[in-house]
Amino acid sequence: MPASDDPKRDTSGARLDVDAGQPTWDLLAGKLESLIQRWDNSRHPPVLGEFVPQGSPSLRRLVLTELIKVDLDYRWQRNAPKMIEDYAADFPEICGPNGVPCDLIFEEFQVRKRAGEPVSAGDYYNRFPAQAKELGRLLGVDLPTRVTLAQHAAPAKTLKAGDQIDDFDLLALIGEGAFAKVFLARQRSMQRLVALKISADKGAEPQTLAQLDHPHIVRVHDQRVISDKGIRLLYMPYIPGGTLHDVLQQIRKTPVHQRSGKTLLQSVDENLTKRGEVVPLESNIRQRIAGMTWAETVCWLGARLAEALHYAHERGVLHRDVKPANVLLGADAAPRLADFNVGWSSKLDGVSPAAFFGGSIGYMSPEQLEAFNPQHPRTPASLDARSDIYALGITLWELLTGRRPFTDEQLENEWSATIGTLTSRRKAGVPSNVLATLPADLPPGMRDVLLKCLEPDPDDRYRTAAKVARQLELCLKPHTRELLYPQPGWRTWARRHPLIVLYTVGLVPNILASLFSIEYNQTEIVNRVPEAQKMFEMLMWIVNPTFFPAGIIAFFFVARPIVRALKLAREGKGTAEDFARWRRQSLQLGLGAMLVCLSAWVISAVVFPVGLHLTVHAMPWKFHTHFLASQTLCGLIAVTYPLFGGDQLVIRAIYPAFVPNGMLTSDDLEQLQRFEKRIGWQLLLAAIMPPLALGLLALSETQNRLALSVLAAAGFAGVTVAYFLSRGIRTDLAALRELAEERARS
Repeated sequence: MPASDDPKRDTSGARLDVDAGQPTWDLLAGKLESLIQRWDNSRHPPVLGEFVPQGSPSLRRLVLTELIKVDLDYRWQRNAPKMIEDYAADFPEICGPNGVPCDLIFEEFQVRKRAGEPVSAGDYYNRFPAQAKELGRLLGVDLPTRVTLAQHAAPAKTLKAGDQIDDFDLLALIGEGAFAKVFLARQRSMQRLVALKISADKGAEPQTLAQLDHPHIVRVHDQRVISDKGIRLLYMPYIPGGTLHDVLQQIRKTPVHQRSGKTLLQSVDENLTKRGEVVPLESNIRQRIAGMTWAETVCWLGARLAEALHYAHERGVLHRDVKPANVLLGADAAPRLADFNVGWSSKLDGVSPAAFFGGSIGYMSPEQLEAFNPQHPRTPASLDARSDIYALGITLWELLTGRRPFTDEQLENEWSATIGTLTSRRKAGVPSNVLATLPADLPPGMRDVLLKCLEPDPDDRYRTAAKVARQLELCLKPHTRELLYPQPGWRTWARRHPLIVLYTVGLVPNILASLFSIEYNQTEIVNRVPEAQKMFEMLMWIVNPTFFPAGIIAFFFVARPIVRALKLAREGKGTAEDFARWRRQSLQLGLGAMLVCLSAWVISAVVFPVGLHLTVHAMPWKFHTHFLASQTLCGLIAVTYPLFGGDQLVIRAIYPAFVPNGMLTSDDLEQLQRFEKRIGWQLLLAAIMPPLALGLLALSETQNRLALSVLAAAGFAGVTVAYFLSRGIRTDLAALRELAEERARS
């Protein structure tokens, strides 16, 4: 059996797997070259059946379709025309359920047009009524004369290391795919090493890449077209670390428990060594990657690629072909996105086998498959950034697990049927059994990010790649992500019912402190002056029923803007300016609660002594001092809890609700820094005031040692609570500040 007919190359099954693109291409290229040589060296048309390989029906039909395209071209050039119906009669296997494939019909149309034959779309509609709808989408527009033959997209097969082409000496072959070769080359005019991509003169890729200047996008130096050979030369910086496809091969050979960031570095280093490059000894990026788990490494790679995609999307450029083979790695292991496949711009491109041979079909979103399916009304122009996001999601999934989420995808008997089947499978979402293959050590939230990228409906995916990058970055910051996207629990409940939580934090300690204050003052002060008891009770029933409701009402107006803002945030309403204002206001909420409470205690500390003095003239002044000291101490202890409890609630639950995209500004950074300084002053005052107040009580010559002990214990308990709450607040502030600092650096 000839090597080219090796059944291992066609999977030897009833249908071809979508992963069989490159080996199938190798077989096809050999068959097409043999047919072309026979035509060039013979005066008579070759027998086409001699070139059809053995193997699965899908393989035979695929190769036969491309052979017919070459045969058609030669026959019409040499005045030995043959119609598609004749081929269908000779090879019935090319016909699927809907008849002859549309790309064959279109090929005949174009071949006859180039040969000067009078052709019309109406004639083809009549000849192939079953395909009239599909043909209408291919022939109903004024397309330039072109062919669908996959071989025409291949680079010159004869080029090899040591050759010279144009201004370039080809030093080494560093990559080869179905439609291009990439050489390490020396550009003689500039005396520099470049990566030289040699492909057919097709598409607008270089013009697109040349306008993209981003650290994670391969920047093209320039292009040249060799018209007589139909070859395009694209030269760009030489990036020696291989591709993510190489990393995939490494991952598949590495046991799951041994995979880590070092696996990525190992793949890069092997490529560097193979190409005679030096492995960097000092690199901050490499040091960071070396300490990561494999899941964290994939998360980091995904964030960088999403940033690159967003940069391109903002400039109106879609990639359309995101896959591991199109991600190059530098010596520092940082990814660079290459091959923006803007040449795919019509139904014709998608329905041809090019997507299969190039390995791209396994990464396409459902809508991209529909856009390139002649049986579907969707157009390629309808695609947007969300299609690239889907392909990125599949790429990251494959890096994580070694396999794409949609496994065992195969080619049907015709391309339209294949595309329809693949579309249906992807619209069904990621199968539940495949979800179980994700690593157990995924960073928090990464699973949700991947599934959102792979949502079948584009409207359910992230709208921009910037959001993908942000979410993946947050996955690498578990504490920050926990703040911004809490799991259902007390924080989500507090966001929905902030007043209940805030009133609980504020009222409980104040009620307890008020009860203690009443009991203490009555025992230590009022009972010593019998004529003051009646007035004290009257003041107690005036002050407390007045001040508590007044405080509740006052705090309601303090908290009302934040309560309303939380409701709007849950509904997805509000501009960036609104969210910035709500963040700023929320940072004052704890201070507002403290001021309301403290105001009530200060006023009551004045009202009781003054009221008693005006009505009971016999009270000594030391009793007034004693009263003021006890009220002050109780008040300071009571306001400590609302102050720090409110601040904790704000930073843990409320403030993060106003950071919808995980992004803060330099203004936010300044506000958070001021807030942290205020926390320090608050803690200092909370620590100082109880000893001072206790000193005042001691000077008042109180004999109630038990009461002093209770007050002291309560005071120092308040300081302890404030200390631990402040530690938690500072930890959360550090996570939030990091978001703002990253934005400031960018």
